[in-house]
Amino acid sequence: MHDLAFTGNLDKNGAKTPFDSLVSIQNGLPLFTGKYAQALNTNKPIDLEPASAGNDSAYYHLTLSNDLMSDTFGKGEVRSISALNLATLEDLGLAIVGVATIAVV
Repeated sequence: MHDLAFTGNLDKNGAKTPFDSLVSIQNGLPLFTGKYAQALNTNKPIDLEPASAGNDSAYYHLTLSNDLMSDTFGKGEVRSISALNLATLEDLGLAIVGVATIAVV
């Protein structure tokens, strides 16, 4: 998922990526604000791992413990791509084919 779009430069001094442009820092905490992802989260931004999570975890992982894009996995644990992951990819401009998409009005 990082190779597809869950990546950026908020923890570095580089050019912003499409993911970075949909991250908002509120009260010191990063939130993903894509409209499709928010539609799955009762129209609220998605919590991301904060800067205190350290390099390679901050900003580009979800705080949801059971999600594919969480920053923690148990040994041998397998997770599927969630509807939230697909909605995030859709927010970043990737075409999602073969699954139901989210209607946002």
